[in-house]
Amino acid sequence: MIRERISEDEPWYYLRNLAYLLGRVGSEDSVSALRPLLLHENIRVQEEALKSVYRTGGNERGPLLLSILPMKDDPFKFSIVEMLGTLKFVDAVPSLLELLKARPLLASSSRMHLEEKICIALGTIGAPEAIPVLSEIRLTKGFLGIRSYPDKIKVAAAKALVSIKRKKAEAGSAGR
Repeated sequence: MIRERISEDEPWYYLRNLAYLLGRVGSEDSVSALRPLLLHENIRVQEEALKSVYRTGGNERGPLLLSILPMKDDPFKFSIVEMLGTLKFVDAVPSLLELLKARPLLASSSRMHLEEKICIALGTIGAPEAIPVLSEIRLTKGFLGIRSYPDKIKVAAAKALVSIKRKKAEAGSAGR
């Protein structure tokens, strides 16, 4: 009944409330109904839909979030990247690495914040394939500060490397 009421013609607060309700009473089956709300123009609707996806999404959460990641602007990408890391969604690693590699010549503060979130997510996921990229970030020295990573991102990359290597060692010792 709630899914049927989702329409773009409704006010943002109505849609936000529907997203909230789906997060409380919905199931994994209702996640697809939240997709248009994740793409809604109002950030409050998007944030509530994201919370509901986390609560009810089950195995559908990661693929849904990964599918909308390229469509969103940086402020909401922060939340999606964080969620992908929290979910430890391994299938997101190639996309996150691509985002990290596609760095503009001069990065904005928003872009730097996104890069930090990506490093943290990669560390949380524990993706060994991220080691070369994270190592490069940690050791990069740019010419006159151009293409160099700020200390905050280098620290996030270093922490992610430690986390990945620790998880890798734990997996190796558990296999013995």
